[in-house]
Amino acid sequence: MNKKERSKKWRQENPEKVRAYKKSYRLTHLVKEREQRRKYRLKHPEKVQKWNGKRHRRIREALDAHFSKVCFFCGIHHSIDLHEIHGRKHPTIDTWKGVQYILKHDEDFIPLCKFCHRGIHFCMAYLGLNWDMILELRIIA
Repeated sequence: MNKKERSKKWRQENPEKVRAYKKSYRLTHLVKEREQRRKYRLKHPEKVQKWNGKRHRRIREALDAHFSKVCFFCGIHHSIDLHEIHGRKHPTIDTWKGVQYILKHDEDFIPLCKFCHRGIHFCMAYLGLNWDMILELRIIA
């Protein structure tokens, strides 16, 4: 039995130890990686700012191609945010993963200004309204 086979056998016989090792490894390396990123950001702030600006611009262009730049409720043209009509927590638009989710489920998102977005979340969380009830209120008003 060679070393690779012994290792595989040991892993199969000791799954708890393997899980514990993987967890400790992941945690220690996450800390190291975060620290390295933090040091890089402190050492090269202009590079990081330039890269973040480019990334944010690409994300905005991708979203602007699919969604209106006007608030659905009040018609304001600035500070537009996207709201998932089901009220579920969704990925942030600051990451490509979040943008891909939004573009995949674009029928579930609606453009709102930051004030209307805050109001919608208040109505859903504290007044218990769902999206259909909010739309009815908009029609009545």
